[in-house]
Amino acid sequence: MELLDEAQRRAPAGELAIVHAQRGLMHLRMGSSTQALRELDIAAPMLQLDGDRVELARVLLNRSVIHIATGRIRQARDDARRSAQLAHAHDHPVLAAKALHNDGYCDLLLGDVPAALSVFARVERLYQDVNPGFLPVLALDRARALLAVGLTDEAGHTLDQAIDGFRRQRLMQDYAEAELARAQCALDAGRHAEARDWARRAETHFRRRGSAAWARRAELMRLRSDLARGAAPRSVARRAWDLAARFAELDMPDDGEMARLVSVRALIAAGHLTAAASTATAPPPTPPPPIPRPTPRPRHPTLHRASPRRTPRPLPRARLRAGRPWMGRRRTGRRRTAYWLRVRGRGRHRCRVREGGRAGSRSMCG
Repeated sequence: MELLDEAQRRAPAGELAIVHAQRGLMHLRMGSSTQALRELDIAAPMLQLDGDRVELARVLLNRSVIHIATGRIRQARDDARRSAQLAHAHDHPVLAAKALHNDGYCDLLLGDVPAALSVFARVERLYQDVNPGFLPVLALDRARALLAVGLTDEAGHTLDQAIDGFRRQRLMQDYAEAELARAQCALDAGRHAEARDWARRAETHFRRRGSAAWARRAELMRLRSDLARGAAPRSVARRAWDLAARFAELDMPDDGEMARLVSVRALIAAGHLTAAASTATAPPPTPPPPIPRPTPRPRHPTLHRASPRRTPRPLPRARLRAGRPWMGRRRTGRRRTAYWLRVRGRGRHRCRVREGGRAGSRSMCG
């Protein structure tokens, strides 16, 4: 970033758009969508007025990634299709294929998995012709589509191909995103310990890269795995609520909502129904409602026996009936959020740096 700041001070007026475009790409690769969008929004009109049309196609392609990540699917599709038109007009087949790829991902996020897989098949043929190095990214997105319809085994095999391709190309951001998708695959298949291991690996790789937003997504996956395997629900509830507050700091509302729902489910699993209701309605980053802590029992100095599970007392029927409408609203929202978080992954789409870099510097963002 320091080099880009220096370039902005030295660049002539006609080159400032390139500097903003590259700074936007750097922010995007680090998961900072708000800063990335700000830079690309500056670059796009400058290039539109009097600039390199291929560079404009790159900016639009990268901006479509941000719109996908933030749920603005119509804007994402508009940018992707404009990018494709410019790429075709200026004979740039690689950019055209990437733009089509993002267009197909919009189909996936809209729930049209067959349409998405059809587009991905077209993109695969294009990548084989113009740049096979993009095939692992396509495999990652195809795996997300398969996960969205519950085909966990097929998704797992596809992810193994993607992970191997990313490792060979040393694309560690995409490698870590594939590990995170592998965690989702294992979680869906009921292999909770395996899911936790994949999420922990992904989190480590994201932190090494300085990708704070992605590291928090991996941490959320780890908490979901812990909850699924019944590990310390009170602790999961507290950590999930803290994570929801950190997502709010990064302006990541969808991830924050999922973290809040994990906290609510963990509180319910721990039998703290009042705290669960308060957590479901309290806006982050408000401190979580206090959880009553039982008085610890004396333990044998060497033996640690598990306490027998207690069956929670049933609630009165009147309270159950009163809570049904609220639960219905929360379930509807949770289904929408869960599907969105499962398929969007945000790791997918083919951002570009300037031509001429080494293979490792080519960025296939998400």
